[in-house]
Amino acid sequence: MSANYKVINTSIIQNKAAVDYFPSRGAKNLKADAWVPLDASYKQYEYSDGVDMQSIENLGVR
Repeated sequence: MSANYKVINTSIIQNKAAVDYFPSRGAKNLKADAWVPLDASYKQYEYSDGVDMQSIENLGVR
């Protein structure tokens, strides 16, 4: 018996939510009337420290 293997990319998953889209565009969820796609991806961010504005001299503010 020979096996045929196939690769499935699971890094992309599409989700949809049933929401009350018309006319409030989801602001008031009373009765679902549309399926809206969701972006449920995980994103990698690199955060850096902010600038200490009080330590900077001569900002030009009078």
